[in-house]
Amino acid sequence: MDKQTLSFQAEVKQILHLVTHSLYSNKEIFLREMISNASDACDKLRFEAIGKEELYENDPNLEVRVSFDADAKTITISDNGIGMSSDEAVTHLGTIAKSGTREFMSALQGDQKKDAQLIGQFGVGFYSGFIVADRITVESRRAGLPAEQGVRWSSEGAAPYAGLTPAVVLDALDGVGLRGDGRLIQLNSYENRVFQVFLESGRVVVGKFYRPGRWTDAQILEEHAFSTELAAAEIPVGAPLPLAVDPVSPHADGVALAGPTLAVVDVPASGDYRFGVAERLAGRAPELEDPAVLRWLGRYIGRLHAVGAVGTFRERLTLDVATYGDTSRAFLLEQQLVSDDVAGRWKAVADEALDVCRRAFETTTPRQLRLHGDCHPGNVLWTDAGPHFVDLDDAVTGPAVQDLWMLLSGDRAARTRQLLDVLEGYEAFMDFDWRELRLVEPLRTLRMLHHSAWIARRWSDPAFPIAFPWFASPAYWADQCTRLGEQLEAMAEPPLGSPD
Repeated sequence: MDKQTLSFQAEVKQILHLVTHSLYSNKEIFLREMISNASDACDKLRFEAIGKEELYENDPNLEVRVSFDADAKTITISDNGIGMSSDEAVTHLGTIAKSGTREFMSALQGDQKKDAQLIGQFGVGFYSGFIVADRITVESRRAGLPAEQGVRWSSEGAAPYAGLTPAVVLDALDGVGLRGDGRLIQLNSYENRVFQVFLESGRVVVGKFYRPGRWTDAQILEEHAFSTELAAAEIPVGAPLPLAVDPVSPHADGVALAGPTLAVVDVPASGDYRFGVAERLAGRAPELEDPAVLRWLGRYIGRLHAVGAVGTFRERLTLDVATYGDTSRAFLLEQQLVSDDVAGRWKAVADEALDVCRRAFETTTPRQLRLHGDCHPGNVLWTDAGPHFVDLDDAVTGPAVQDLWMLLSGDRAARTRQLLDVLEGYEAFMDFDWRELRLVEPLRTLRMLHHSAWIARRWSDPAFPIAFPWFASPAYWADQCTRLGEQLEAMAEPPLGSPD
């Protein structure tokens, strides 16, 4: 199956926002629109099959079915109507929608009731599904075409940060009493959008605007609470600032609080963006070749884990085989994202690797702690005062070794020396269960699978095809098969710190 990544035309983006935010006061109205579309497909087949009964494909009883999966939180509307070819899917669903899209926009009168009636007239009711859905997937095949010409179309509606302009960022911070002097710098971040903002007072703060749909408010606030807890224990971390809407700000009406450290800015024609603010923290990469630096990092993470051990996450994810491995594997296969020529091989080696990971976790039964979760060298900033994290955006519940193994590099002998240095510092503040070293390679395997699924889930974000142009290529998936095979060999070796 050929894969394409296309963008919505500007008018379609306007319709998406209008339909999902303005025209419908009752969210369940989307179901009427979807069923109406399915009914239309049946009517079209009935018409085209006059004199061409073979289009029925031995199934002349046309019907529309509605089902749901409460656990997966999905609703499926299916029909055996006319269907769509690949070109029709692009025309009717994706880049241009319909030639009537522009006329639809021109016909709007500003009267909600009358405007809603235009939906059916111009055939754009399909977009109402985004009232309730984070993602819509359409699977179709035009009547009369062979099975191999089936189409899968999937979308999250629009680029996630299309409406987050510099003016929006400055207005949002102004709305919570942090008035900028007009200067801001966008910092590197794939997942969120992060800005260094210079204030009129002379302070410099960092505003982080969260990717829509990634975390719930409760999950973000739990991360914030953990950061605040660490800061109170004098562990250097970029803790979020308390926020309050500034009633004298001209932008106060566009901002609301979602919690003591989390705010929401409403952006017309784009949606809501949640954001937090922290003081600017600077630093450089740690020199991991220095044993003293590794011991210091060990002490720092040991202190963090000592605080993490006295509480629990209720909302954040748990790092285990099911969450990071099985879910990633299932998503990649269900979306048919693995290159066809190696899909069978990839599935076999991924399944074998996940079975080994499962056995490692079952035999180790690691203690579960609140963790940083993504403690690789690029996420650690170093100053003369030592290390610090700027945030805990990937904070999870999991085994302690998850925050240690990514600091190690080189051959087995080098990694063993580094590990001993890190643990020397770590155990000054926190006991370490050395059995967890059996999990280093299984955790690396889970990270590989999770990383592939992460890119796939973000592929509709224009930044991702630019940053990972090789992702959709057959060569990438062939390389993943090789690397997973190498992980099977690595997981069969004795853990680090054991006699060879």
